[in-house]
Amino acid sequence: MRSNYNNISYTKNENESYFTYSLYTTIVSRFVLDVSGQIKLSSWAADTKNWSVFWYQPRQHCDVYAFCGAFGICNKKDGLPICTCLDGFKPRSPEEWNLADYSGGCLRKAFLQCGVENGFMKVRYRPLGSNNLSSIETVENCKLACLNNCSCNAYASTLGV
Repeated sequence: MRSNYNNISYTKNENESYFTYSLYTTIVSRFVLDVSGQIKLSSWAADTKNWSVFWYQPRQHCDVYAFCGAFGICNKKDGLPICTCLDGFKPRSPEEWNLADYSGGCLRKAFLQCGVENGFMKVRYRPLGSNNLSSIETVENCKLACLNNCSCNAYASTLGV
């Protein structure tokens, strides 16, 4: 992208955040931040009268933050479905999932009783959200802290198991 663009500038203030650019050519193009969380650069093809995407980031759907929503797992391999729910969970909105909108995430199939250990499922690396992060020194202490908090749904650790 660098070689074809001129006058790239970025503006950020309390009311807006945007960048502008100009091209060395007469190609009509546009940047779009779409509903998936991807930013896409498209050019206008006059012959077909369509926009053609020629650059986008992030490259993988799974790299878009919360693409599969709460308790969803993103399938980085080619194939469908892109998102699935953790065991014991189901899509919050099956209608939206059928339309490939996974952002609503998943719901627990059965309600849990607070204070009763129902068990935790071990899931290897998943991007973590930023809600209610705390620093706890051991994995076991992290698990106990979650069990003692009725609003806790899961715990994660970078300490290893």
